[in-house]
Amino acid sequence: MNHSYCIQSIDNLQNYSDTQEYDTVIDLFERIQSSDEFFKNPSFKLMIIKEKASYYARIGENDACKDLIKLGFNILNSIDDDHISNIQVNNDYFSRYNECESALLSLQGRLNYYNGNIDLALDNFKSAHQLRLKLNNHANIASSLNQIGIVYYAKGHLTESLEYFKKSLINYSVDGYSRSNTREIAYIYNNIGNIFADQRKMNEALDMYNKSMEYLEKIGFPLDIATAIENICILMIENKLSGVERFLDKLSVIYKNNPDNKHLELNYKYTNAVYLKSSIRIKDKVKALELFEYIISDLDFDTELTYPSIKHTIELLLSEYKFYKEQIVLEEISVLLEKLLILGQNQQSSRIIVEALILKAQLSVLTSENITVAKQLLNQAEIMAEEKDLDHLAIIVSNTFDSLLSYETHDGFIDEIEDTISKFTSSNLEDMTTEEIPLLFLIIERNKTCIYSITFQDNNKYRSDLIANYLLALDIFNQEAFSTSGSLERIKHEDHTIILRYNDLFMYCYAFKGSSYSANKRLDKLIENIITSKILDGIKNITILKKCQIDRIEDLVNNMFFESDKE
Repeated sequence: MNHSYCIQSIDNLQNYSDTQEYDTVIDLFERIQSSDEFFKNPSFKLMIIKEKASYYARIGENDACKDLIKLGFNILNSIDDDHISNIQVNNDYFSRYNECESALLSLQGRLNYYNGNIDLALDNFKSAHQLRLKLNNHANIASSLNQIGIVYYAKGHLTESLEYFKKSLINYSVDGYSRSNTREIAYIYNNIGNIFADQRKMNEALDMYNKSMEYLEKIGFPLDIATAIENICILMIENKLSGVERFLDKLSVIYKNNPDNKHLELNYKYTNAVYLKSSIRIKDKVKALELFEYIISDLDFDTELTYPSIKHTIELLLSEYKFYKEQIVLEEISVLLEKLLILGQNQQSSRIIVEALILKAQLSVLTSENITVAKQLLNQAEIMAEEKDLDHLAIIVSNTFDSLLSYETHDGFIDEIEDTISKFTSSNLEDMTTEEIPLLFLIIERNKTCIYSITFQDNNKYRSDLIANYLLALDIFNQEAFSTSGSLERIKHEDHTIILRYNDLFMYCYAFKGSSYSANKRLDKLIENIITSKILDGIKNITILKKCQIDRIEDLVNNMFFESDKE
């Protein structure tokens, strides 16, 4: 077993992966994989497979990465105690071997995150973190903390996310300077900048983005530097801050010094397109549209920019439609949304698919005022957002449901769509929800009468008897006139909303003010608790519950809505 050859090969791979073109890196992998050491030494084979999986993950070859992760775990599980005893004689080699399992878990988490399996990704990253704590490798610990922070950011939990990013920076400072550490530190400063931007702390965000750029300039990766400059430019453009032209000039220099780099070309065109889009001049907006369309034209290349380019293009077309009211503009938007859906499916990105479904739902209202189709699309989006723990998108779906109920004019609804697109890029849940104020909860026996009611406000405005009779009449009308059951899901009047849930015997109704996202979750959980407790089992054709039943329901209600004022 040639430990020196193995260590040198891995070091060369890591250096090449950072500095060389794709063909050169793959060629080096193939030469190492044809060596005798690769075939004879399972631990070395495992380390090479791990490095190759990491490289494929970095360049976006997710299917190849997935296959290599599976192969890596198979090799790991096949290594026997005798082999482990043999490799323990070389501390450097043995420590690299020990890092393989956590690295594979981390890569698995990265794939799960990419595919929208947020909670699975979090489990992977936390498992990798626990292994790395035992090995006491501060750089790897820092990497895991950063990855956990990224997941919390995606879930909209900005406070937790920021804590993990700060802990990650501390661990990198303990580990000391290295080229790879510097790059990771730059990424963390960028992540912190994203949080501050979502919190509307623009000066702090700008400071973080500038720090990210400064760290990247130390190691000289043109694409990473360009991406950092892009983030600075976008923040300044969106918040109308002065001085963006200076950063655009820096971006231009990088692009001109690397004319054959397709990624840099698209980065440069995208940033300029966003800048031109912000102009009040029509000719600038037309030029922006041309640049976005150039980026969108090749769905197979640089999907990271294709995705926002489609959304920017939709915003420009919505502005055109608002002015001219030409149906062809909506048709162009529909084509773009199909591209967005295909992009999400190709990437297996739940986030992109959910966003596409939300926008398709809103567009169906503009094109045909078909609320039923819109609800069907939103239901699909809601199910996927809930399954994949995409909390901020689940809130947007809920808010979109609410806006359908108050739809009045095309122009007003176009503003709603533009607002939805702007919220896609934010992970701040506080920006998307308003305080929920409980008003009333009812349980109504279908086709009969209200058997339970409680009000949460100390006034006579919310008459449970009148509301119950009104809802009961609507339910009976729906069943008799349309032969449907439970078709009425929510009623909205100004800032008041009633959401309804049905089963064969009962209708559950919750009235409130504020955001319906938390209200839906609260009502569903309360109904689940009532059903699980079997309080209403065997109840049929009665008008009054027993006191013990009322008390048990009241306990569940109070636990769900905290302190309530009883009617």
